[in-house]
Amino acid sequence: MSKLNDYFYRLQVDSGNQGWRIKWISSGHGGISVFNSGGGKLVGSIILCGTVMLVAAFLYAIMTASNSKDLALPACVFLVGASFVSIGAIVNEKRRKSDWLRIEASCVDREIRRVRNGRGRHWAIRIKCVYVLNEEQIVCTPRVRWFGSGDQKGTEFLEKKINSHGECQIRVNPDNPLEADLL
Repeated sequence: MSKLNDYFYRLQVDSGNQGWRIKWISSGHGGISVFNSGGGKLVGSIILCGTVMLVAAFLYAIMTASNSKDLALPACVFLVGASFVSIGAIVNEKRRKSDWLRIEASCVDREIRRVRNGRGRHWAIRIKCVYVLNEEQIVCTPRVRWFGSGDQKGTEFLEKKINSHGECQIRVNPDNPLEADLL
């Protein structure tokens, strides 16, 4: 990773930790392009094609803004492009994580808070887990996918994912054990 890329990645991680008691444990792979992150050339090409379609439709709509009758074509191209990008991103993520290991971990800390990002304010969960891989104890902050709102809803979500003994299932990247997802 270049120094400039590394600088911006660290800046992103540091700004993402502001206000959190549990600090994000970086997996150290920031800056990987979605076009080149393990999904393969076909998936990358689909995402790139969708992106080009989105940009082309947007530019065409701007250039013909005076004639609202001509917006049906760019709207269709925009929707098809958005579909390509979305489907490509989903397939890319599934392929990239297909060889990840399912591991039982101990959740040693959890935090639910209201955060602000580029899309506004929302609720987020951060957990810290400990697990053993190849006889090595690893501490990580798995990604938690939760789209709820409120402290109580977050607590209920975690109670479903983490048992009363603090054990949970995570999916771990065998090539980078700090990169994990809560299952």
